[in-house]
Amino acid sequence: MSIRIRALAAAAGLALGAGAQAQLPAEKKVFTLAQYTTLEGKTLRDVRIGYESYGKLNPAADNAIIVAPGRWDAMIGPGKAFDTDRYFVLSVGALAGVEARDFIHLEKALADSLGIRRFTAVAVVDVRDAHDRDFDFD
Repeated sequence: MSIRIRALAAAAGLALGAGAQAQLPAEKKVFTLAQYTTLEGKTLRDVRIGYESYGKLNPAADNAIIVAPGRWDAMIGPGKAFDTDRYFVLSVGALAGVEARDFIHLEKALADSLGIRRFTAVAVVDVRDAHDRDFDFD
């Protein structure tokens, strides 16, 4: 899965005031995998990851943006940087006990389950975090 825009500037996040929150309803769900084998070979069973989504995924599933939880909330909503009239914004909660690369594999599994083949944008706090979110891996 290619990502046309790998990351948004972390400086945009720094412009947000502390405690700034989006005031729009999020659809909160849980993604479940019966099992996942980490890159180190450890098998996790009944993997459950919470996620929130804003806006609607279009029929082509090509309007998705993935954001780090919490940090970008004030920028999500109609007419904002992550315009929910135009984009489907996905925010995935962390999973304790797995390395970052494993978590990215789990994010990919979630994206696959939703029919998302490509993210329009990836919003992270640190640009290094976006590097691994090019989901073109085996």
